Amino acid sequence: MDKKRINNEEYSNHHFYIDSDNEFAVGLDLGTTFSCIGVYRNEKVEIIRNSIGETKTPSIVILTNNSNILVGEDTINHLVEN
Repeated sequence: MDKKRINNEEYSNHHFYIDSDNEFAVGLDLGTTFSCIGVYRNEKVEIIRNSIGETKTPSIVILTNNSNILVGEDTINHLVEN
């Protein structure tokens, strides 16, 4: 698989991965508040949903006291409960 990574200098938190063999691209928007992933294939973009069905995930990660890594909504829920 021939992959290329392109960093957009103007928006350095956006990363694009292109698979020229299968003609699709994956874009990652790593925002300071929210992040999301989109796939460009067949001349359209599909935003990938996270584990709870949302198209954007809060950009927050923590390591809990028992060494679990929590990401997104799970992190927010953990912080609210504790």
